[in-house]
Amino acid sequence: MISHRIAATLTLILLCSSIAFAQPEKLKGIWISSQLEMIEILHTGPESVNYMCSRELKENFFHLFIHGDTLSFQARYSTSSTHNQVEYVDRYDLKIVRSSDSELVVEPISDFSKAFFWDKPSITLRKKESLTDRTIAFEKLVYHSFYGGSAPYVSLQVDSAQNLYVHFRNEYGDKNLRKGTYSAVLDDDTYNKLIDQLQNAQLRALRFSDVKGADSPITTLIVYFNGKRKHLKSIAPPRVARDLLGFIASQLARYPGLKPTSEVRELEWP
Repeated sequence: MISHRIAATLTLILLCSSIAFAQPEKLKGIWISSQLEMIEILHTGPESVNYMCSRELKENFFHLFIHGDTLSFQARYSTSSTHNQVEYVDRYDLKIVRSSDSELVVEPISDFSKAFFWDKPSITLRKKESLTDRTIAFEKLVYHSFYGGSAPYVSLQVDSAQNLYVHFRNEYGDKNLRKGTYSAVLDDDTYNKLIDQLQNAQLRALRFSDVKGADSPITTLIVYFNGKRKHLKSIAPPRVARDLLGFIASQLARYPGLKPTSEVRELEWP
């Protein structure tokens, strides 16, 4: 009799723990699977914006509501056929199976979520901060960002000796934009932050979707590490690469130590 009571108590504790895991603050952040499926939880409620990504790198934003142990990602919209008077709701519901500070296991339980995640019975994700790969040995990085044409607006290269080379194209003479070539030797702090970004970018598994268009810059990223070459190019890089690309654009392309140089390099071009 006592053993039955103990078992029942343990079951109740586990159930309560499961529900407690569905607390917004504990779930906030980016969660990534080994196949680059992603859940990014920022806020909850009808005005919230959160993101999910499938293994095909199909990304969408959603409103998020939490009902007990269920994460209800919702796409809400209206149509002209109802004169925008009727709001439709597509629910991408995920039941929390298990959760900790570094791991989140969910089960798609609605038709939309099952289709989005290709009928997988469950998805195991890990917090982005816990996915640092210290075995990444950096050698060289080449980055291009451009709007059409054959020449990039900005190209840069940085190597393991901390040498940075940047070329800016400003063919329209915009006074707000740099032009010409610059170089610098990165300080240790900036270089170490670059290594941290690379080691936390899921570099071995990272993929870019083959999305074409003219309303956003095309991003090209070539990384040499551990004797390998990783080439990525897209108009819409996945959100899992956002931190790395943001660092390159803000901390390297705008590095305060850049000085004009007469050296002209032919950077690797895909």
